[in-house]
Amino acid sequence: MTFGGTVIRVAGRGVLVQEHTKTIAGMRTIQPPSWVMDLLKRRSATRDRAAEKRGLSMGRSGP
Repeated sequence: MTFGGTVIRVAGRGVLVQEHTKTIAGMRTIQPPSWVMDLLKRRSATRDRAAEKRGLSMGRSGP
């Protein structure tokens, strides 16, 4: 899993994806535990096209 951007909320424009992270350290690739990959595969199998464009993000109240 690669992290290469930041989701931000801009007043009057909504939620946007920046093409960079807050710091260089934020840009990284990790190997999540297998249960995380299973969860993402299940979500991917049931999501709609609009969700694909939004990507995966966690909000203040969860996914």
